[in-house]
Amino acid sequence: MAEAEAANQFYEVVTQNALHGFQYSAEQRKEIDDLMRQRERLLKRLAKVEASLAAIEKVGIIIKKHCTASPDEIQAAIRAYKTELRDAEALVFGLELAANDELKRAKAALRRLSGNFDQRKWEREFRRLMATLEKE
Repeated sequence: MAEAEAANQFYEVVTQNALHGFQYSAEQRKEIDDLMRQRERLLKRLAKVEASLAAIEKVGIIIKKHCTASPDEIQAAIRAYKTELRDAEALVFGLELAANDELKRAKAALRRLSGNFDQRKWEREFRRLMATLEKE
């Protein structure tokens, strides 16, 4: 809130000076324009935060009426949820890695069977094996 007060005070000073005829240099106007844009962004963020806090407060009142859990019990439930979420994420990540590894092996086998098949090499290997069998 102190930031909002400072931003509004700056706005008032600059506005009053301009109304009283003070002439700002081009460099000062550029700096003031940048500061005014920062002020607008700050005030928008503060408005969003205040709206969120109001919504949280409204929901908090409703929850307090219906929830009999103590703050410690609520914190324990939050920790349990976070642990379960982290475990689920780890499981999904692990399964993705395992599936990716299996997929790579399957693709390699397919490449070996389809793309790298050499008929002459296979025939040479077959003849060598047959010759070895005939010698025995």
